[in-house]
Amino acid sequence: MKDISAYVVGSPWHAVVAAAIFKKNSAAGVFLVETLSEPSRAGIIRVAEACGIEWIDLGNLSQLGIRNFSMARPIHSARALKQYTEDIKEKSKDLLNKLIFSRIYYFNLYSPITRIFLEASLYKSVKLIRVEDGVCDYFDFPLVYYPRYQRILKYILISLLGVQRYYSRNCGEVWRRTSDYYLFFPGKIETNKSVKSLFAYRNDILNVLDIVSTTPSDLQKSTCNEGLCEIFIVGQSLSEDRILPLSAEVEIYAKIANRYPGRALIKPHPRSSAEKLAMLKSIAGLNIVTTIWPVEIDLRIMRPLRIVGLWSNPIIYGRTLFGLETYSLAPDLIRSKCVRKGNALRIHRLLLEKFPRHYVDFRETFDR
Repeated sequence: MKDISAYVVGSPWHAVVAAAIFKKNSAAGVFLVETLSEPSRAGIIRVAEACGIEWIDLGNLSQLGIRNFSMARPIHSARALKQYTEDIKEKSKDLLNKLIFSRIYYFNLYSPITRIFLEASLYKSVKLIRVEDGVCDYFDFPLVYYPRYQRILKYILISLLGVQRYYSRNCGEVWRRTSDYYLFFPGKIETNKSVKSLFAYRNDILNVLDIVSTTPSDLQKSTCNEGLCEIFIVGQSLSEDRILPLSAEVEIYAKIANRYPGRALIKPHPRSSAEKLAMLKSIAGLNIVTTIWPVEIDLRIMRPLRIVGLWSNPIIYGRTLFGLETYSLAPDLIRSKCVRKGNALRIHRLLLEKFPRHYVDFRETFDR
């Protein structure tokens, strides 16, 4: 086979954008799936199958997560991480030898699985194209904050294992070989790459969302019809990313549910813990959206009056992409004493600077 495009996707939203590019290009393509969680993987596969795109499992990111390293069994954990890295290398080489890729579209440059695959591709005549991972692309710092001692331990560990180049933010030859960068807001970031606005694919993205959302059994899981949903909460991974204690994060959602009883929905983040899901279900007046597809499809179907969240993609893109009112809870959140030291304030300030028309304080409408 010739002229095959590979799309390295790690989230359902990646899959939607990749499918839009795939359809516009009208060329053969395959999704290479890196799994972050089972709900996320299920959403990616749903998009791929609905759009008639082949998919192959590339690897599981949890197997390479430093936070899963066990200090109680350090030798075992180190060997497991090293072995899984070698397994991904071999799988990448095998895929690159079996399938002749002309282009590789990738989203998360800082994923070790993506980096391993891209590094293996450097020995091939293939064009590398980076596609925006999300709002975090506009940050000049990692989204998730780790205390200094953990960063030091991580550096020592990956250096000893010889895998530091897959975790470093210095992307070296992979970034140098990347020719194009697709962004929703090209003017908001400085790059020496050839840039293209993803809003040029707006109609294609909306078309993919419509294709994926046509199964009646999934629609029945939505508890709110178009126009009847006053508040749609895009769930975050604040407790999982150690930005807030779990109880404090759930309290944010409960506050909105109490304000709009029976008229508020929440789509939990795919990485939500079982404990968080149980606590959300116990909140009176809050409906849980359980569809396995990307949250953008729920927004497309339900067209809620308002979308609220923190700094997830729909909060920043929803106004331009869907023509919906989007608001952030972050300005109020960062004043909370519960916010742990980290990047919350830096994220807030950067979004205010770069997206003043899209990053709108929810308090502006809360007391209307």
